[in-house]
Amino acid sequence: MVIYCSALGNLGLHSSLLSPQLKKCKVVQSLVYAACHDSQPGVQISALLALRTLSKQDDLKKEMSSSKTVDKLSELTSTTPRPSSATPRSNSSLVTSSLQSSRGHTSSSSVLTHCSKLIQLLQGHNT
Repeated sequence: MVIYCSALGNLGLHSSLLSPQLKKCKVVQSLVYAACHDSQPGVQISALLALRTLSKQDDLKKEMSSSKTVDKLSELTSTTPRPSSATPRSNSSLVTSSLQSSRGHTSSSSVLTHCSKLIQLLQGHNT
């Protein structure tokens, strides 16, 4: 499932030509579902990263807004257990965290971090 999420994110990485097909196939909804409901944090993070990538395409970002993605992700952040110590993390540690997720060493804090970044991006904040 991690590879599936990553591949979907890669489809929208370089061009908006595939946006109509991605919308038709309900890719945004599938990735939001994986981000919010999959039991494996690695899958959740891959879905969130794919959504962040796809949100760079205006059509898909509008699709995320119309499908209430922010509301669903906000619910995820409120139900995901928070780590006992909330320490700020640098971008390099986020990359390391993402790489670790593919190896099964992911924590809920990584999911929360990526989810929060996506919410900020969708709300118009620069991340």
